[in-house]
Amino acid sequence: AGADSFPLSSYPMFAFGRSDAITDVHHVVAFDAAGNGRPVPPRLVANDEVLQAEVSLRRAVRGGRKTSAALCHKVAARLAGDPAWADVVHLDLLSERFDALRYFAGDTTPIKARRRARCIIPPT
Repeated sequence: AGADSFPLSSYPMFAFGRSDAITDVHHVVAFDAAGNGRPVPPRLVANDEVLQAEVSLRRAVRGGRKTSAALCHKVAARLAGDPAWADVVHLDLLSERFDALRYFAGDTTPIKARRRARCIIPPT
């Protein structure tokens, strides 16, 4: 409670009227050679607006494999050459289902996960 962050928000305007706390989250995760992952922030997916990045991800997922792969490659191109992401070797566009109440209580393990696309960071 009281925490607001990407990809989940505790703001009441996003939770009001829901029948349960289950939510689907689409996001891009960057992986290093050892398999350690970290989320790619909205500004590298679309722009600084979290909701616009979410719409871009949702459209890519709804568009299927080709559309998901295209977005993955666009994000990979944005990361390429950026020293802050120099350790990253590939990206996954993931769809994950969470119980938001459990998530904010500390259990951040998804109920279900599906990889929509994987792409390699291009050489610079």
